[in-house]
Amino acid sequence: MDGRVGAAALALSLASAVGVAATSCTGPPPALQLIAPAPLTVRGLHFRAGERVTLVIQSGTESSRQVAMASDVGVFVVRLPDVRVDRCTGYTIRATGESGNVAILREPAHGCPPAAPSETGSPAASSVTGAVLVDGGQTTG
Repeated sequence: MDGRVGAAALALSLASAVGVAATSCTGPPPALQLIAPAPLTVRGLHFRAGERVTLVIQSGTESSRQVAMASDVGVFVVRLPDVRVDRCTGYTIRATGESGNVAILREPAHGCPPAAPSETGSPAASSVTGAVLVDGGQTTG
Protein backbone atom coordinates (compact mmCIF):
# COMPACT_ATOMS: atom_id res chain seq x y z
CA MET A 1 0.00 0.00 0.00
CA ASP A 2 2.84 2.37 0.71
CA GLY A 3 3.98 1.99 -2.90
CA ARG A 4 0.57 3.06 -4.14
CA VAL A 5 0.47 6.10 -1.86
CA GLY A 6 3.95 7.10 -3.00
CA ALA A 7 3.00 6.66 -6.66
CA ALA A 8 -0.16 8.72 -6.17
CA ALA A 9 1.81 11.49 -4.46
CA LEU A 10 4.36 11.47 -7.28
CA ALA A 11 1.58 11.62 -9.92
CA LEU A 12 -0.08 14.52 -8.07
CA SER A 13 3.24 16.29 -7.80
CA LEU A 14 3.91 15.92 -11.54
CA ALA A 15 0.41 17.10 -12.43
CA SER A 16 0.90 20.21 -10.32
CA ALA A 17 4.25 20.94 -11.97
CA VAL A 18 2.73 20.56 -15.44
CA GLY A 19 -0.12 22.91 -14.46
CA VAL A 20 2.32 25.55 -13.21
CA ALA A 21 4.45 25.23 -16.34
CA ALA A 22 1.37 25.61 -18.58
CA THR A 23 0.23 28.67 -16.65
CA SER A 24 3.61 30.38 -16.81
CA CYS A 25 3.87 29.81 -20.59
CA THR A 26 0.71 31.78 -21.38
CA GLY A 27 2.60 35.09 -21.46
CA PRO A 28 1.51 38.56 -20.44
CA PRO A 29 -2.16 39.51 -20.33
CA PRO A 30 -3.76 41.43 -23.21
CA ALA A 31 -3.17 45.19 -23.15
CA LEU A 32 -4.17 48.35 -25.00
CA GLN A 33 -1.99 51.36 -25.84
CA LEU A 34 -3.15 54.77 -27.01
CA ILE A 35 -1.10 55.59 -30.10
CA ALA A 36 -2.80 58.93 -30.90
CA PRO A 37 -5.85 60.77 -29.55
CA ALA A 38 -6.73 62.37 -32.92
CA PRO A 39 -7.53 60.51 -34.96
CA LEU A 40 -8.06 57.96 -32.22
CA THR A 41 -5.55 55.15 -32.81
CA VAL A 42 -5.23 52.18 -30.45
CA ARG A 43 -2.85 49.21 -30.42
CA GLY A 44 -3.80 45.87 -28.87
CA LEU A 45 -1.08 43.52 -27.63
CA HIS A 46 -0.88 39.94 -26.34
CA PHE A 47 -4.18 38.71 -27.78
CA ARG A 48 -4.34 35.24 -29.31
CA ALA A 49 -3.01 34.85 -32.85
CA GLY A 50 -5.76 35.55 -35.37
CA GLU A 51 -8.28 36.36 -32.64
CA ARG A 52 -11.30 38.52 -33.48
CA VAL A 53 -11.38 41.42 -30.98
CA THR A 54 -14.34 43.75 -30.39
CA LEU A 55 -13.52 47.24 -29.13
CA VAL A 56 -16.11 49.39 -27.37
CA ILE A 57 -15.18 53.04 -26.91
CA GLN A 58 -17.15 55.09 -24.36
CA SER A 59 -16.56 58.85 -24.09
CA GLY A 60 -19.05 60.98 -22.20
CA THR A 61 -22.49 59.93 -23.41
CA GLU A 62 -21.27 58.58 -26.77
CA SER A 63 -20.11 55.07 -27.57
CA SER A 64 -18.69 53.36 -30.62
CA ARG A 65 -17.89 49.77 -31.59
CA GLN A 66 -15.15 48.44 -33.85
CA VAL A 67 -13.93 44.93 -34.69
CA ALA A 68 -10.26 44.08 -35.28
CA MET A 69 -8.32 40.92 -36.05
CA ALA A 70 -5.15 40.18 -34.12
CA SER A 71 -2.11 39.29 -36.23
CA ASP A 72 -0.15 36.05 -36.05
CA VAL A 73 1.67 37.50 -33.03
CA GLY A 74 -1.51 38.76 -31.28
CA VAL A 75 -1.23 42.46 -32.20
CA PHE A 76 -3.68 44.83 -33.90
CA VAL A 77 -3.89 48.56 -34.61
CA VAL A 78 -7.24 50.30 -35.04
CA ARG A 79 -7.71 53.84 -36.32
CA LEU A 80 -11.08 55.46 -35.55
CA PRO A 81 -11.22 58.85 -37.33
CA ASP A 82 -14.88 59.48 -36.42
CA VAL A 83 -14.42 58.95 -32.67
CA ARG A 84 -13.47 61.96 -30.55
CA VAL A 85 -11.92 61.56 -27.11
CA ASP A 86 -10.46 64.17 -24.80
CA ARG A 87 -9.07 64.33 -21.31
CA CYS A 88 -11.85 66.64 -20.05
CA THR A 89 -14.67 64.11 -20.50
CA GLY A 90 -12.45 61.04 -20.20
CA TYR A 91 -12.94 57.76 -22.00
CA THR A 92 -12.86 53.99 -21.64
CA ILE A 93 -11.80 51.57 -24.37
CA ARG A 94 -12.59 47.91 -23.75
CA ALA A 95 -11.24 45.21 -26.07
CA THR A 96 -12.76 41.74 -25.74
CA GLY A 97 -11.33 38.82 -27.69
CA GLU A 98 -13.53 35.97 -28.86
CA SER A 99 -11.64 33.71 -26.43
CA GLY A 100 -12.73 35.92 -23.51
CA ASN A 101 -9.47 37.90 -23.20
CA VAL A 102 -10.15 41.48 -22.06
CA ALA A 103 -8.00 44.61 -22.02
CA ILE A 104 -9.16 48.03 -20.80
CA LEU A 105 -7.65 51.45 -21.41
CA ARG A 106 -9.17 54.19 -19.25
CA GLU A 107 -8.57 57.93 -19.04
CA PRO A 108 -10.63 59.43 -16.20
CA ALA A 109 -12.39 62.76 -16.70
CA HIS A 110 -10.21 65.59 -15.49
CA GLY A 111 -13.03 68.13 -15.05
CA CYS A 112 -11.54 70.83 -17.22
CA PRO A 113 -12.75 74.40 -16.59
CA PRO A 114 -15.53 75.69 -18.83
CA ALA A 115 -14.51 77.32 -22.07
CA ALA A 116 -14.11 81.09 -22.12
CA PRO A 117 -17.25 82.90 -23.30
CA SER A 118 -17.40 83.51 -27.00
CA GLU A 119 -17.05 87.04 -28.26
CA THR A 120 -20.55 87.03 -29.73
CA GLY A 121 -23.00 88.40 -27.19
CA SER A 122 -20.56 88.83 -24.32
CA PRO A 123 -20.53 92.19 -22.48
CA ALA A 124 -16.81 92.57 -23.21
CA ALA A 125 -17.38 92.14 -26.94
CA SER A 126 -20.30 94.56 -26.88
CA SER A 127 -18.21 97.29 -25.26
CA VAL A 128 -15.66 96.90 -28.02
CA THR A 129 -18.34 97.68 -30.61
CA GLY A 130 -19.72 100.57 -28.58
CA ALA A 131 -22.94 98.80 -27.53
CA VAL A 132 -23.93 98.03 -23.96
CA LEU A 133 -26.09 95.03 -23.12
CA VAL A 134 -29.04 95.65 -20.83
CA ASP A 135 -31.78 93.37 -19.47
CA GLY A 136 -33.57 91.40 -22.15
CA GLY A 137 -30.61 91.47 -24.53
CA GLN A 138 -31.55 94.90 -25.96
CA THR A 139 -28.68 97.10 -26.95
CA THR A 140 -28.33 100.83 -26.48
CA GLY A 141 -25.60 103.12 -27.45
